[in-house]
Amino acid sequence: MTTLNIILYFIGEFSEATAVKRDWGGPITWLGRLLWIVPIASAFVGFCKPEVGHANVYDLIEKQHGIRFSNAKIGDHSFEEKAGAVEMVAKKSDEVEA
Repeated sequence: MTTLNIILYFIGEFSEATAVKRDWGGPITWLGRLLWIVPIASAFVGFCKPEVGHANVYDLIEKQHGIRFSNAKIGDHSFEEKAGAVEMVAKKSDEVEA
């Protein structure tokens, strides 16, 4: 549905009839079109590209907060508390690290 909305908006906003009505020249019309085409194409390429070496968000949450989400299905918010969370303590601005 979102794709359909984007296509319909793109056609209506940057069509030849709209460009003539607004008295836009060819370069301005194509600049407007490229402002839509480039990000949409970039998002598609980013979606299709395989994952680059980055950490799993569930592993990071377990490491930093000591909880592990079950994540068995959509909407499953159950979790298990684990030991070994990183202690995060706020430091005062005048406090010096030892």
